[in-house]
Amino acid sequence: MSHCLAETLIMYAPFISVVVVLALLGIGTLWWGFAGRKGRDENDSEDPKQPTMVLCGVLLLALATCLGATLMWARSQNVDFNTIKPVSWLITEAKADGNDKATQQAILTLIDRAATGKLIQSDISGLIDHYLEVQADPGQTWANHYGLFIEASHRYDMLDDDSWKRYARQAVSINLEARSQVRAGGRIPIRIGGGFATSKGPVFIRSAGPHSVIGIELIPRQYSLGPMQLSWNQLKKYYQHERKIGPLVLEHGIIVEPFQSGVPTAPPHTENPRSPSPAGLVGAKPDDHEMKISYHAVAYNLEQQDFAIIDNWVIDLKAKVRVIAADQSPVELLRDPKQRQRVRDAIRIRSIQLSAQEPGSSFTLPYRLFKLPVDIYFKVIIRIGDREAPVGFMRSKPTSSAITTSGSYIALRPGDTVDIILRPAPSHAERTLDMTTIWGEDIVFEKVPVE
Repeated sequence: MSHCLAETLIMYAPFISVVVVLALLGIGTLWWGFAGRKGRDENDSEDPKQPTMVLCGVLLLALATCLGATLMWARSQNVDFNTIKPVSWLITEAKADGNDKATQQAILTLIDRAATGKLIQSDISGLIDHYLEVQADPGQTWANHYGLFIEASHRYDMLDDDSWKRYARQAVSINLEARSQVRAGGRIPIRIGGGFATSKGPVFIRSAGPHSVIGIELIPRQYSLGPMQLSWNQLKKYYQHERKIGPLVLEHGIIVEPFQSGVPTAPPHTENPRSPSPAGLVGAKPDDHEMKISYHAVAYNLEQQDFAIIDNWVIDLKAKVRVIAADQSPVELLRDPKQRQRVRDAIRIRSIQLSAQEPGSSFTLPYRLFKLPVDIYFKVIIRIGDREAPVGFMRSKPTSSAITTSGSYIALRPGDTVDIILRPAPSHAERTLDMTTIWGEDIVFEKVPVE
């Protein structure tokens, strides 16, 4: 009931405002008309304006009452007042917050009028410019209904080619994150994600949402680090196992999760991760460098059967990277006696839980992390007597997780007790974007029950 009332207030807000204003004016005018009678003697002549003011007040109240009754009738009949609003009124409402229902209704009404030929380009050129400016500014809130209107304007031949191409280009925004310090001869962990922040997460595309006719394809073009430059074909030949390196197709209007990958610090024909000083590195010495990844972006009109190309351009993504010597580690191991007990107390492990489907060979190791004083990246090892078996990894970044393993290399039974060894894994921490310091000592939990 309260939700329906709120929707009614939003839909009829302008008309309700008029009713309230008329009622207040009527009450004020009546008060003014009758107030003049106070303090007058019987012999004083009556001000001729008083009856006029009273009459005006009565008429204003009558008008407010009639309009209020009309609104109540309109609500009961589900009358849409947007259909009778002038274009200028609808455009004013359409420039408001796109997540507001009244704004969305105004936009949809304008689209309906465009479809029936009741709009002309000059009527809406200012509104389209406004939407394109919002789209171009990452700091402003974008709404899918803005994109719906732009795409409808193009469909009904009310959008010029330059604005259509601008809309397609501005719809795409991606950013690049890279690990700030890496080992020479190794790889640079990178993350490519959406450049527009929303309440639901980052998005690559600002268009009309799932119903958009804009499709974007990003085709890797070139990779460079300092003076080293590689075409993407050269890079793919070296990193065949990097499945994520290749053409990246973005679904139109859908939130796309960032993907992580890695790129080399030396050309493919010279890189040798086992060598302490690989030849052909990016510079004469390890140093600070600028990394750049280029993509060839193509925007398509998915509404047309042949997926006609709207526009194409180059997107350059850049990041600063410090390359250190191959025999150095970009991850510092912290061994502070004052922190040792705090790190141990921050990790809660109570038991190992066997799987009901594969008892003995499949299990989970639930754990909780509570106020860690330092980042952790551990290899998790189960020890039974003298035998040790690695079962997974534990790191501090996820808010919650569990380690799962399956296989016949380790058999557990209910009632067993095992030792859990958490062993620092700096080589794995190097593959993250932001872990530069981790805890550097083993942590052992003895006699952990198996359930």
